[in-house]
Amino acid sequence: MKDNEYRDYLTALYNRRWLFEQSPLNEGEDKVSLLFMDLDNFKTVNDLYGHEEGDAVLSTFGKILQENAQGGFPVRMSGDEFVLVLPGAREKEALQGLYETLDNAILEEARNLPAMSVITLSAGIARDQDPAEGLQQIINRADNAMYAAKREGKRCCVFFEDIEEKALFEQDLADHAQEGLEKGQFHILFYPVLNIQNLMLEQTNIFVAWERENGEVISPKDYFGIMESTGFIRQLNLYFFEELCKNYDLNIHRASVNQDIRFSIHVSWLLLIDRNIDKRLKEILDRYGVSADRIILAVDEASVSERESEAVIRSMNKLKKLGFSFNLIHFGKSFSSIRLFRELPVDTIAFDPNWLRDNLADEEGRKIVKSMIRLAKETGRRIHAIMLDDPKQVEYLSAYGCDGVQGTLYTEAMTFDEYKEFALKKMAMDASVVYRFRGNLEAEQEGYGGEMIGDGVAFSEGITDHWGSIRFPSGDIGRNVVNLPAKLFAKNSFTISLWVKPETVGNWSSVIYMRFLGGFISVVPYSNAEDGISVFRVSEDQNVGVWHDVTCRSIRTKEWSFLTATYDSGTQKSRYFINGRFAGVRNEVPTLI
Repeated sequence: MKDNEYRDYLTALYNRRWLFEQSPLNEGEDKVSLLFMDLDNFKTVNDLYGHEEGDAVLSTFGKILQENAQGGFPVRMSGDEFVLVLPGAREKEALQGLYETLDNAILEEARNLPAMSVITLSAGIARDQDPAEGLQQIINRADNAMYAAKREGKRCCVFFEDIEEKALFEQDLADHAQEGLEKGQFHILFYPVLNIQNLMLEQTNIFVAWERENGEVISPKDYFGIMESTGFIRQLNLYFFEELCKNYDLNIHRASVNQDIRFSIHVSWLLLIDRNIDKRLKEILDRYGVSADRIILAVDEASVSERESEAVIRSMNKLKKLGFSFNLIHFGKSFSSIRLFRELPVDTIAFDPNWLRDNLADEEGRKIVKSMIRLAKETGRRIHAIMLDDPKQVEYLSAYGCDGVQGTLYTEAMTFDEYKEFALKKMAMDASVVYRFRGNLEAEQEGYGGEMIGDGVAFSEGITDHWGSIRFPSGDIGRNVVNLPAKLFAKNSFTISLWVKPETVGNWSSVIYMRFLGGFISVVPYSNAEDGISVFRVSEDQNVGVWHDVTCRSIRTKEWSFLTATYDSGTQKSRYFINGRFAGVRNEVPTLI
């Protein structure tokens, strides 16, 4: 066998074949330590600098390993993964120092090779191992420790001995996943996401708990990554998807409500790189008569940015054509998806709970959260926040334009029967609500009636025979009013249209006044202030004297005028129209709670 058959062609390091056929682990060493290393962000190098620069990064790191091998044997396993085999017993502190030397050397090389500035090093270390246990066993231990380093945020090293108990537990989960599936130990639960404005149903997340024979319940966050590392997640995902379609009536409906409930299920990037995934999922949908537009596929941010991003996005686009929607979850854990933001066919973005909690804790962080919400809104995505447990977080998020919330503040995960009962009560009206005021305060849609307060309010004639009206005398605040239910506003965004005819000149009389937790909205069609103006105002209580006004000419007295006031929480703009003509706009208007 020629020596070059044991060498990697790019780095000149030993290759995987050498490791399994010629390494010191096969020569009777008493102890051996093994570093399993991965170059963080290597795919980003290829995307930003090109594959030639990527090869230069790999070659440079190969030289770093050779120069700092400390009597060990450096190996390029594949791609951006490397191993360093160190014969003999080694102190933990010395191995930690070796990792730091390698990481610092990468930073030094960035001076000469700009692409190296993107790279950091994650490493797992299996220390003082017995070669008799077998090479693959030792590699697996170091590999497990390396992935633990990745989960801790990259650019660090983890010793297998520090995570051995957890690793054994994870291995036990991996070994028994198939058995758990066959015995029906995986149970689908339903977790509602509520509209932050009115706490009506926004969508429903699927939560799949694994209840083992000993009564232990394993949550998705504890088993999902493990099943990805073994590849078993593909089988699990298809099983969950089919169980959802087969066993649950997804066509929940309540009379007079025009809303389709959609269910979000977490799928792995390993499933999405399957070129035939659109055909596989469509076959399941057709088998059980389920429409794709009822299901949202939730993908982790890392799935579309750090893996096979081109293949993942290609599959997402094919699935969009079938009618599926997409939810990008754990947004903010690394923000690695930002460079692909334009191409990502996602409809909803869910913040990473830890990132959100940390940033809502101080003013600078809250500015970042607000900016990220604005970015999502301006690109047409809805924003969700999950695992919320603090009312103050909700207050901030609502003001910044967040759409949906989930967490223990609102509900726990539910069985389907529990969920269905809950959903029927929480389905929000998603259509216009029309009042004709022909002798009563009932809307055309059931359940939206109002009440008159004050002796001076009376019904009168409307603009045509099909419409009535309500006549209000001017007066003190809160007197002579009609109260309409808050549930009219099923979304953060809204439009109010009405015919108005002022009989006499008044001073700041509102025809619409909406009171919120932290402010109010008012529509004043005719005011004698400043020689007659019309105003659509949004005001926050915390900013006294700051008016987010759209101001224009007042309407005429003794004539009917058609007013439209609209607010878009996505762009945070309020607009005002009079008789179909654009009257004005106000930017950066806060979303009230």
